[in-house]
Amino acid sequence: MENIRFYEREIIEKVKEVPITSFLQSVGLHPIKEYGRELIYLSPLREEKTPSFSVNIIKNSFNDFGGSEEMKGDIIRLVRLFYNCGFLV
Repeated sequence: MENIRFYEREIIEKVKEVPITSFLQSVGLHPIKEYGRELIYLSPLREEKTPSFSVNIIKNSFNDFGGSEEMKGDIIRLVRLFYNCGFLV
């Protein structure tokens, strides 16, 4: 069963300000390509040889184009997918 925690809205909004690029760097991932405001990585969520994981540094959002429709969103969504954990807002 998933371990679910509840957090105050204020804390959640602060967490959303953490750059996705900082999280990716903290787990040892670095961009392969850069296209303006989009950074392209190998996906941290699945095995791949061709980079298809995009981070928009202005919106602080990600999209894993080679994954499912659920594999996009903000820093909270990424951390939940990466560590396979969750919480309710």
